[in-house]
Amino acid sequence: MQKEELDSLIKENLKIMIDASSSVASEEKWQDFKKRLGAQQQEGRKKPPRLINAQKQVIAVAVLVMIILLASWFKPSVVTGFKNEIFKWFNRTGNGDLVISENYNPQYQLGIYEDISWEEAKSIVLFELKYPHYLPTPFSSAPQIKVVSNDYPKSTVTIKFDEGESFLIIKQENILVTENLNTYVPQNMEVQKIKVRDKLEVNLINHDSTERIFWTENMIRFTIMTKNIAEEEIIKVIKALK
Repeated sequence: MQKEELDSLIKENLKIMIDASSSVASEEKWQDFKKRLGAQQQEGRKKPPRLINAQKQVIAVAVLVMIILLASWFKPSVVTGFKNEIFKWFNRTGNGDLVISENYNPQYQLGIYEDISWEEAKSIVLFELKYPHYLPTPFSSAPQIKVVSNDYPKSTVTIKFDEGESFLIIKQENILVTENLNTYVPQNMEVQKIKVRDKLEVNLINHDSTERIFWTENMIRFTIMTKNIAEEEIIKVIKALK
């Protein structure tokens, strides 16, 4: 299917919905749609066979758009369910303008999930995870990934890289309510603040070649624990979290 054809068809049907008066009978609009759909099918018969499947896909999209149109004509406010639990509300203002509102309602999956893939981890938490796109030299193996979801709507995701005497552990946890978090630091440990980039400073605790770094960004609490990794390498890891 050509992208231009699909865009044109969707825009055409949406324009009809926006321009149409709310007093127009739905049956009249359905008959009008059938006529336009018939004309599109007639055009398809004139096209080479290799374009028939693409035409059918366009028609399927048009039918989906028409179902949405009919729903918006029947009721002033309706909800339509789509894949990935996305809900869309179609409303009309007093002037007849169309308003489309969206609400994303993912499902929280209670439980503890170990040795899962990165894609699986992203699919079962309610926040956007970040993966380190830079790793220090010792680490070449795939990480161990664990998700703990025991307290709705919070989840803790742990990514662990382990190579001989060195390790790199990255934890991410969403914070959706006001919390007081205290970190106790023994007297023999060194503590410092490090500026990673504008508007981002992290706290680093160093003790016997083991480092713990923590910070909060966009309501996500990050904790990194490392052993036998240089400080400048840790900063590169943090900068590469995306």
